[in-house]
Amino acid sequence: EDTLIRFLADQLNIPCVNLNTTPISPATQRLIPLADGSGRVLAFEKLANSYRIQNAIRDKRTHLIKSQSSGGHEDFTSMEISLAKLFRTGRITLEEGRKYAEDPKAYDILTK
Repeated sequence: EDTLIRFLADQLNIPCVNLNTTPISPATQRLIPLADGSGRVLAFEKLANSYRIQNAIRDKRTHLIKSQSSGGHEDFTSMEISLAKLFRTGRITLEEGRKYAEDPKAYDILTK
């Protein structure tokens, strides 16, 4: 039983190692209705492979990536930052952005 538990624990590290070597991948994507009602526009959360991201994944500190990137970094862009940019350029309404934000309070701060 102890051998099986150690084997499973070692196997759980495999996804971290594999994710650590992945180039760039969007974490979340949403199609948001345009402010003029003529269609939709893509809002996305981006996670890029950087030393900071690799270290967080390897050290199992992925929960810190979003909080440490609240201002927006080249290696991570939150959904709220993407939505706020779309709002500031007039592409979406404030209300639509809030509706799709994962953290509406953070979105409100970014749109003021």
